[in-house]
Amino acid sequence: MVKIVCFGDSIMEGGGDSVGAGWVTSLATQLSPEHRVFNLGISNSNTAELFQRFGEVLRRIPDVLIISASVNDCLRRTGTEPESTELSFMKLIEAWERLLPLMVKNIQHNLIVFPLDVDARVMPCGEDGMGGGTFDYDGYYADNSDLKRYRDMLTKLLVNYDVQVLDLNDIFSNDLFFDGLHPNTEGHALIAKKVEQKLKELKWLN
Repeated sequence: MVKIVCFGDSIMEGGGDSVGAGWVTSLATQLSPEHRVFNLGISNSNTAELFQRFGEVLRRIPDVLIISASVNDCLRRTGTEPESTELSFMKLIEAWERLLPLMVKNIQHNLIVFPLDVDARVMPCGEDGMGGGTFDYDGYYADNSDLKRYRDMLTKLLVNYDVQVLDLNDIFSNDLFFDGLHPNTEGHALIAKKVEQKLKELKWLN
């Protein structure tokens, strides 16, 4: 038996899936019944909060940890000054520098799911948060340039750690979103399929 903990944000929790219960639930049904999958996704979580909640992961004694690098880490409030955005990135790096050693010390296999770019047609985009989008995310917005910078920053940081990554941006199209930020049912199904393929490719289910 392999115990898998999925740890992250609203996408991990299943947000946007109007038919099922999200990609983690789909993954659990696709895997052999001998494997156990725990979903510790909580809406609005960011990396600093995952560090604070890491004891929840350790209590499950997982063989595999699948953790999301969240879009929440890069959300800006409309009208945010560039200086505050730079400070946010500095704090984000510090959060991962605290979390990664815990992951590799306590868990044999670690997989980070990189954040998806948002659909800029729906999610307001740009420094003024006024990209013509129609979806109001409580006064916050995500900029794809920030998300790319986040992925690049994390890729450089992971050079020093035995951690695998999964980046689905090359195959994830805008029609797979529910609201421009969260995947729809088809999007969740695709994530589940690709995560399962990655786990088998890495031979972590043996």
